[in-house]
Amino acid sequence: FKSQVNQDVVLQILILQRQSKLDEVAGPATQPPLTTPLERRDISPQLSITLEHIVGQLDVLTQVLDNTINKVAEEVLSPEELEERQLKIQDTFHYAHELSTALL
Repeated sequence: FKSQVNQDVVLQILILQRQSKLDEVAGPATQPPLTTPLERRDISPQLSITLEHIVGQLDVLTQVLDNTINKVAEEVLSPEELEERQLKIQDTFHYAHELSTALL
């Protein structure tokens, strides 16, 4: 039961992450934006260092999540489904990287 709950949580996270990426890629031509664009602002060096640290921690978390999802997926998914999940993870990682770059 616990394993099934964990798998459901992981799959729900993947679905939400993918939807977030699809919303960004689709843009205003096909649907109204869900978020407002980030505006470029000058920030203090201390805030910049803090944000860089947060981004680094998010990178580590993304890698751990990627490894965990791959282990779970190998047990329950077909090779095609596994490949699709891995592509979603890569898309999410790239989205997080682009977002962190925009913040810095």
